[in-house]
Amino acid sequence: MREPRHPAGVLKPRGPYSPAVIAGGRLLFTASQGPLDPATGKEPPGGIEVEARQALSNIRAIVEGCGGSLRNRGLPGRRSNPTSPIRSPSTSSSRWTTRAPP
Repeated sequence: MREPRHPAGVLKPRGPYSPAVIAGGRLLFTASQGPLDPATGKEPPGGIEVEARQALSNIRAIVEGCGGSLRNRGLPGRRSNPTSPIRSPSTSSSRWTTRAPP
């Protein structure tokens, strides 16, 4: 069974999709999230790191709005790029969860 979810406090999608879908009663899928602040509908100033934090905050709001927690997350696939200006997920994941990265 598939249950579309639209948690309170989450920016309304611009397209015909749900911010989250619960499948099989326990598995939560989230839609792609950008760096838009739900309060203003605009990107926060400050560059890529601030935008990444906002996108992760948006995902956290969706997960928690559906009754979940980032402690019980799956990790997305990652591409290693030594020239990337974004910090390694292993150095920044502690801001978003208490579980140690694999």
